Amino acid sequence: MKTALVLILLLMPVVVFASADLQLRSLRAVMETDNKTMDLQVAISNQGPDNANHIGCNIYVYAEQKLVISQNANISPLAANASRKETFSVDLPAQAVTTVKVEIFDTEQPDTQPSNNSSQVNIKPPDVRTADLQVVEASVQGEQPLRERGVSLRVRVRNNGPDSVGQTRLQADIMVFNSSVAKTEKKIGKLTSGEEFELNMPLMLPRTIASSQGTIVVKWNAPEDEILDSAPENNEFDIPVGLALRLPDLLPKDITLDKTGLLTFTIVNKGNSFAERSVVALYINGALIQRYKVPELRAGEEKKFQYTPDSVLPNGALVTVVADYNADVDESSEENNRLTYQVQQ
Repeated sequence: MKTALVLILLLMPVVVFASADLQLRSLRAVMETDNKTMDLQVAISNQGPDNANHIGCNIYVYAEQKLVISQNANISPLAANASRKETFSVDLPAQAVTTVKVEIFDTEQPDTQPSNNSSQVNIKPPDVRTADLQVVEASVQGEQPLRERGVSLRVRVRNNGPDSVGQTRLQADIMVFNSSVAKTEKKIGKLTSGEEFELNMPLMLPRTIASSQGTIVVKWNAPEDEILDSAPENNEFDIPVGLALRLPDLLPKDITLDKTGLLTFTIVNKGNSFAERSVVALYINGALIQRYKVPELRAGEEKKFQYTPDSVLPNGALVTVVADYNADVDESSEENNRLTYQVQQ
């Protein structure tokens, strides 16, 4: 009986479900001048591994928090690792709408990451200005790698119109390992359509720089409730830069034991940059005896510590000091954090 059951199971067809990762990369809502129709511009992609052959789309339009429109649309198949832009038109109700949400899905196969299948945007009121804000050019003044704490950026921006714009903000970030380590911001006043503006932006480099390569990202930001940017992709300008490494280096030195039994040692910052607060640990014969708080240390600065044992340390006892015990400080070297001293009576 068991053999027959196994044969039946083996003869049954095996159903294998395909899968694709559909992603809704961007959503843009554009109101027609009569405020009766809204065009939705949707950028989608299929990260695979399979083709998406049965793509559906749900569109939800809200007035404040109340759903006023719900409609569906079909999207042509999308091959694996392909992307495309789609446009949908929505007839609007009499009341002013405030939000639109779009979600995409495959009706016949699972999605490996459904969390990135939807997006929503706020609808701009009719009096919002339309303008293409462009960062035309940006450069760093001075030689590289950048060594000084302060640098100057030369930036040229242009309002390509069609409308004039009021006050906006220009922001610059130093990015290292995809994280901002320093930033600055400057206000830009009113610019008419077609007008250019050139300015210098001072930017302070961080006290600690852990990489010889970075990127300065300049971005022109406009209030979303006042300006609809028709080409947001040119609002940003990236400047690859060489950076002089600037890192602290904490190490112990001068472990001494005087005739009274007083043990002293020093922590010094041998690096070329400021060191944050840290902890140093004291071991005797492999046992952790005490931790000490080390204050902030400038490059070249040092701090002395002492310890009085309960009894005289015997001849041959091993005293070990470990700097940056909790790894609080990003250092140029971790190999010199430990120093051992053998008691010689």
